[in-house]
Amino acid sequence: MKRTLLALATCIPLAGCLSSSETGPKPVDITAVINGAQAQAQAFCRFVPDAATILDLMASGNVALQTPLAIAQAICNAISKPMLRSKAGVVITPTVNGVAIRGRRV
Repeated sequence: MKRTLLALATCIPLAGCLSSSETGPKPVDITAVINGAQAQAQAFCRFVPDAATILDLMASGNVALQTPLAIAQAICNAISKPMLRSKAGVVITPTVNGVAIRGRRV
């Protein structure tokens, strides 16, 4: 009887921690990430990346590229490199983690 009461006394306070509404990390709002990364990249380096480029960066497997700020910084670093033209005058497409950066300058 004492063991049962002791077990109940220790388990009941912990029951509040195991609510079924908190099942893990919240899902990412893809639209907010795309809009945020585009707005921040435009503010940082006057370049608006395509939505497909942002989605490809998020899917590239780099956990550091999951927030709008990190994506915008990586894109701006890639397009701001001084050597984006080869000697033959051919434009070299900037990349981040093997993803070609596409968009427009504003």
